[in-house]
Amino acid sequence: MSSLEEFVEKLDCADEAERIYAAEDIGYLNSPEGVPPLVRRLDGEPSRAVREAIFQALTRIDGDAAIEGAIRLLSSDDPQIRNQAVEVLRHKGAPSIPWLSAVMQDGDKDVRKLVLDVLSGVESSGAEAIYRAALGDPEPNVVITAVENLGRTRATGFRRPIEELLLAASHPMLGGACLEALAGIRSEEHTS
Repeated sequence: MSSLEEFVEKLDCADEAERIYAAEDIGYLNSPEGVPPLVRRLDGEPSRAVREAIFQALTRIDGDAAIEGAIRLLSSDDPQIRNQAVEVLRHKGAPSIPWLSAVMQDGDKDVRKLVLDVLSGVESSGAEAIYRAALGDPEPNVVITAVENLGRTRATGFRRPIEELLLAASHPMLGGACLEALAGIRSEEHTS
């Protein structure tokens, strides 16, 4: 049986197939120690297939290490890496909420928006604080994304803050998002 160290070594192999197998094997080991070498490899990996294998491995690895690794990838300059990190975090689900909450407080505007992209695919009642922070965010795109998510999920508990945003909206896209969200929320309230 091969060890984690052998698989990590093969991540730097010239042969693309070997790198794919190494990433897959690290994922099957399900060891948190495999996360840092996978995340590091993404930086210089030219092969999309190898990147896919790395993200599949991160999805397979249980625990906080994989969540933390994916959170760090939200700051990548590479849009494919950012989007794949969003998918990994969606797959991780509710356990990622505390990490997402911390990033929502400390991340830059692009990362804060990506946090909301993650939440659009996560069923969790623990996300209310993140949404409350997002509705007061100084970046309009963050606020708009939060309102859109809350409208899609018909989050009746956010009707009042969305109404207040609509009344104060100076951004036309925010006003439109608020109207659409409120229509969904009101229809949910009438069917409940």
